[in-house]
Amino acid sequence: MRNIVVLAVLPLSLALTSCGKKQTASMAGTTNETTGSFTNGAERPLDGQVDQFLTQQLRVFIEQKGRLPADFAELARTSLDSRPRAPAGMKWVIDAATREVKLVKQ
Repeated sequence: MRNIVVLAVLPLSLALTSCGKKQTASMAGTTNETTGSFTNGAERPLDGQVDQFLTQQLRVFIEQKGRLPADFAELARTSLDSRPRAPAGMKWVIDAATREVKLVKQ
């Protein structure tokens, strides 16, 4: 009888623990074109110039909140006094693969 209970509970516990991991992984690659969010999942880094100050602010955000911001606008809103202006034809992007803030072409 005890073996039957263990066999019934084990698959259920595995299913519950794996559900959260799948949701987190799928959220890692979300894109928001209008606000300059990160545009890649954690598979490969973006090509762009790394901004050391903004990257440091990103790492503080991750340490405090335990997650990446939804987009660059959220990082700017919660961690910066003012939103830095990107040069013409460029935008600030959070690279999920390297956890850096980069300046990339639009």
